[in-house]
Amino acid sequence: MNELQLLSHLNERGSFSGDKAQKLLACMVSEIRQNCSDNDTVAIAGFGSFVPMKFDEAIVMDKSSGNKMLLPPSITVVFKPSVVLRKKLIR
Repeated sequence: MNELQLLSHLNERGSFSGDKAQKLLACMVSEIRQNCSDNDTVAIAGFGSFVPMKFDEAIVMDKSSGNKMLLPPSITVVFKPSVVLRKKLIR
């Protein structure tokens, strides 16, 4: 599901107008992004949790040229679905 499909589902299932659904989604994504950048887990009951994983900088070797490169530190967010969501998807 992409952002446009999610917005259309919010319009259909909720009583939101197009602009209100778009603002709601933007606010939710902003809050998740902000909390994950602070290395906090975001849990949504019945849906799942967004868990940030922090990776330190690392030196890697380019296989084709043999040059060493420095990868900067990064934060990757992993989504872990809740048991309720997994049961609904398995049906």
